[in-house]
Amino acid sequence: MANLRVFDKDSDSAKRVTLYRDTASWCPYCHKVWLLLEEKQIPYNVKRVNMACYGNKPPEFLALQPNGQIPVAVIDGEVLRSSDAIIERILRMNGASSEVDQSIDPFDDAQSTNLLRLERQLFSAWLGWLCRGGGRPDFERTLRKVEDTLSSRSSGPYFLGDRFSLVDIMCLRSKSGGRHPGGGLHHVALTHLWWSEYFGLPSVPAL
Repeated sequence: MANLRVFDKDSDSAKRVTLYRDTASWCPYCHKVWLLLEEKQIPYNVKRVNMACYGNKPPEFLALQPNGQIPVAVIDGEVLRSSDAIIERILRMNGASSEVDQSIDPFDDAQSTNLLRLERQLFSAWLGWLCRGGGRPDFERTLRKVEDTLSSRSSGPYFLGDRFSLVDIMCLRSKSGGRHPGGGLHHVALTHLWWSEYFGLPSVPAL
């Protein structure tokens, strides 16, 4: 796993962005920040810290984030202490091209807002099933909503059709250990297709 990603730029370009993420590389909040950097091809430097269940965090990190939560990013000297704040900041940065930036950013339109709301419902239902038990029926109902949404597209495997966008990136927090949340279910073919397309993205092997 590379600690420095510069794409086609020089190594100094990565000094603008330092991302503190989990050593094990399975934190979904860290993962979506990482993928957004990869998709926009913004040079960055990674520093890995333990999650609470894996050991202590270094003093350097705790000086930035006293509560120890990850991810944290330092962008142009500004410390950002949540994945949402980091993502909002990255979206304002210039990526590899204006075409890439426009493809990733959903521009806060009504469709994207509704899709992001559905993602929050899916994550809540998945977390309820995972942590509290007995929540599978609610999770399956929500997953069927996702399936219906994917079936309403005019083309393409992603939530906004042919283009992989922030909506898709945000949905990644509903995955666990590299398996998508519908992995054991057989009535969500379009959800399975979405994950197949995701794992085929050029940026994913770098993660």
